[in-house]
Amino acid sequence: MSNNTSDNFLKGISVQTIVYGFSGILQVVVFAIFSRILSKTDFGYYAALNGITMIFIGISDAGIGSAVIQQKNLTKKYSATAFTVSLILGALIALLFFLISPWLATFIIDEKLILPLQLMSIPLLLNGMSGFAASSLKRDLKFVVVGKCRLLSYIISAIVGIIYGFYGGGVYALVLLFILDSVLYTIFVFSNIPFPGFSIGRQESKSALSFGGWLTLGVIMSTIANQLDKLVLGKWLSVSRLGAYNRPSGFVMHLIGQMNLIFDSVLFPILSTFQDSKEKFRSILYSSYKLLSTFGVMLAFILFFNANLIITIFFGSQWQDMVIVLKIMSLSAVFMLNNTLADCFYRSFNLVKAGFFIRTFGVILTLSFLYIGVQYDIVGVAVSILLSNFLVVIIKIVYLCIKSEASFLKMLSISARAWIPSVPIILVGLTFVFLPSTFIVQIVLLIAIGLVALFEFVQTPQFIGQEYVSLIYPKIASLKSKISHR
Repeated sequence: MSNNTSDNFLKGISVQTIVYGFSGILQVVVFAIFSRILSKTDFGYYAALNGITMIFIGISDAGIGSAVIQQKNLTKKYSATAFTVSLILGALIALLFFLISPWLATFIIDEKLILPLQLMSIPLLLNGMSGFAASSLKRDLKFVVVGKCRLLSYIISAIVGIIYGFYGGGVYALVLLFILDSVLYTIFVFSNIPFPGFSIGRQESKSALSFGGWLTLGVIMSTIANQLDKLVLGKWLSVSRLGAYNRPSGFVMHLIGQMNLIFDSVLFPILSTFQDSKEKFRSILYSSYKLLSTFGVMLAFILFFNANLIITIFFGSQWQDMVIVLKIMSLSAVFMLNNTLADCFYRSFNLVKAGFFIRTFGVILTLSFLYIGVQYDIVGVAVSILLSNFLVVIIKIVYLCIKSEASFLKMLSISARAWIPSVPIILVGLTFVFLPSTFIVQIVLLIAIGLVALFEFVQTPQFIGQEYVSLIYPKIASLKSKISHR
């Protein structure tokens, strides 16, 4: 990366890491509380509800926000048109969602899901507008502002949701959290941009929808693939088994989602400025892929070896039978991260049409794997998700290499080297496998793995990789210097 690009990337990553890192920890704590006050059936209904809603949220945005970021010369008319189109599409999708909620509820699970689904039409109405406002801020690299808005809205919503949950709100406590968060976030981000006005420019609409249309189709397919387990397990197994599976699965997805938000929200605006330079694209592709793969593998094994402790602390003893599911899903971490990274490059390189077809294949592949996996209960489901994520990432990377003229062999080499920093963590974890799995032993294991990881990141940065040394470690070295001089 050029110095200026590296500075922007590092600055964005630093800011997003703080904001999304704190947000991620907060959300884990919030759902740990919910795990103790709500039942597995409540989580089952919410999992199905969330799976359906996520698909329609992708439709309501229509990729307009990404089109705003990707636009080379953003005019006032283009902004006004993008906002107006987002508003109209959001209203139409929200109305459609409200009307078909009874059918969706009975098709996915049962009629108890009808009212929660209808309430979720509110976030659908707001999503396009908040997406436009947030994208406008990200285009100007105002990551701090977006992060603060996201954090503040979630804190307020979580407090209200938890209080309602303690008073017997059940699944509606989670619904309330989601809706209030959406309302507040929309208000906060819009308060930080000038009102774009209303306009329907023919050329601007065509441009935004041309890019956003294929992107939206791709996002829909990707979301369906990611939510398929939530959509089918309620019928194929039971609502309770869906709730049991979704807590450990959702825990991993949440952590990965936070890392994805950090990299994607920073990398996409920067990449969009290099749309005509394959050389710069390849350079950033190699660097970001190595960095993200290294972090992904380390995160996967940290979660894997500490699965028992995570279940005990964050879920409670009633969830102990889900340890094996958490371990399997942990191994999916690196593939989930690389999946999102590839999607970021597809959007930046304007490969949204190809991305749609690849994601469609991913839906078919995931559904096929789930059909087989469900025969072995939720453990088989977790294995199905792991295998489908792996195969879809391989396909995406191969096509991306072809279009950007990058070397697939080099990408494989990067993938292999990304495992090296995790070797000490794996060795420590394997050592503790032969010890009794008591709470004290689990705590000692966590501390041991934490110390090994800390030593690598702080004392042996070269072992992590050159990308880490050049992009992130200078900040850590500066912090070390300040501490040592005190």
